[in-house]
Amino acid sequence: PKNPNASSVAAEPPKKSAPPRLAPPHVWAKRLDGRAIKIIGLGGVGTWVAQALVQFLASLRAVCQVWLVDGDSYEESNHSRALFQSYGNKAAVKAAELEVLARGGPTLIPVPRYVTPRNVRRLIEEGDIVLLCVDNHKSRKCLGNAARKLRNVLVISGGNDGTEQPSGGTFGNVIVYRSEEHTSEL
Repeated sequence: PKNPNASSVAAEPPKKSAPPRLAPPHVWAKRLDGRAIKIIGLGGVGTWVAQALVQFLASLRAVCQVWLVDGDSYEESNHSRALFQSYGNKAAVKAAELEVLARGGPTLIPVPRYVTPRNVRRLIEEGDIVLLCVDNHKSRKCLGNAARKLRNVLVISGGNDGTEQPSGGTFGNVIVYRSEEHTSEL
């Protein structure tokens, strides 16, 4: 038997929403003008992030700063996961290597220091974009505590854990923290 309450008209399929549109390159460049982007940790994640970021910013001709922060030195044992062409302090070496890519774009600032409770307030400031690429919770906690005290900061943490033996493997994570006084999109 036919249901008297049923409609004989076929239901329309749900409308697909348009994919989000990205802002055009000149808008991104304007939004980044004068900003500081700080990459903290230049190991197996940070070197790749730095390479791609500097290349992208240079293509936009973005007038901003990219701080490369790491107190460690590149050693042969890092070769399988980090992107370096020479030995030495990771921040200084990576800044020198990326200088050719950065022409016409960001200013590179090497900071050959580890993040500590004593220096973290000088390393991250209001308005910063922080790409936290460290491999230890102590540094994440230190930076997270400092970021919570700022009114306008974006922290994206994407580091690796579990690379030490005997655990083997790489266990990644991504955490985003955003604090902003007013609402504007990046």
